Amino acid sequence: MNLLTEDVGVGIIIDIGTAFFHSKSLDYFFDRSQNDAEQERRCDEFYELTQRQQGSQGTLLYKIGNRRMTCYFKDAPAGLTCATSGEMRINNVSYPSLYDYYKAKYP
Repeated sequence: MNLLTEDVGVGIIIDIGTAFFHSKSLDYFFDRSQNDAEQERRCDEFYELTQRQQGSQGTLLYKIGNRRMTCYFKDAPAGLTCATSGEMRINNVSYPSLYDYYKAKYP
């Protein structure tokens, strides 16, 4: 963004963002096959890692075949997954869940 500064000239504003990626997947952090104590420890670690400035978004990086896609989120409600998202309508087509949409779109 350029900004005219009186008696000085033009100033430039740069918004620098930093992304941190973790080697573990969401499956690791929310693995329900773990005992209660380990589930809680992993959830606590996830929430500690995802504490962001107010209004900032988190980024999920998906590997689908040889493609990489990103998804931005502001919240991670407990128990919510692509399979439990509920029905959604995308481009006039209804899908039972977000998982079903991706399964149909990217088999």
